[in-house]
Amino acid sequence: MGRFDYWDTEYDYESERCKIKYSYPKKNVNKGKYHYFAREVKAWNSEEMILDVLALKSLGNKFIDTVSEECVENYADLFDKLEYNVHYSPIDESKNEYILYTFEEFYKKVYGRWLYCYDSNKKEVEVNTIYNESDKYYFRDRNSIYGYSCNYDYGKGNTKGTIEEIYNILQPMYKNTYLTNGKLYEKGNI
Repeated sequence: MGRFDYWDTEYDYESERCKIKYSYPKKNVNKGKYHYFAREVKAWNSEEMILDVLALKSLGNKFIDTVSEECVENYADLFDKLEYNVHYSPIDESKNEYILYTFEEFYKKVYGRWLYCYDSNKKEVEVNTIYNESDKYYFRDRNSIYGYSCNYDYGKGNTKGTIEEIYNILQPMYKNTYLTNGKLYEKGNI
């Protein structure tokens, strides 16, 4: 497909909570020029063949002969696939888009289960039902829940209420994530 910059993410520090280590991203780093190729691979969850992007720093002795010097018919589709690859165009946090759930969307997402979303301050939170009180919910900052193995008393010491009260307090949002080239990388939990 071509030779382009290869982007990767370096990590700033590690943290340990409840004997579980977590790494936090620092910045996107350009690793230099790589050769990009498109290939068909078997999907991880089915027998379906899908397009995948392969990036190689150097080619070495990987090629025996050129089959054809003409461009393939579906080059535009292949290049489109490349443009959505995070190593070709990294995630740009400044382009994140936070979209308010309607009450109906929020209700469908959270009723009888849990949901990770964002509050009005764009902090990631968990919304969950209170054990043995199916009509009551709570939410808490997601940074406080990385250690599930810590003897945490779910629903205690957090903001609690009915689903309507939680919606009004939280003003829940989902996040769309974009790449530096403006392509939508990940659509939020809608």
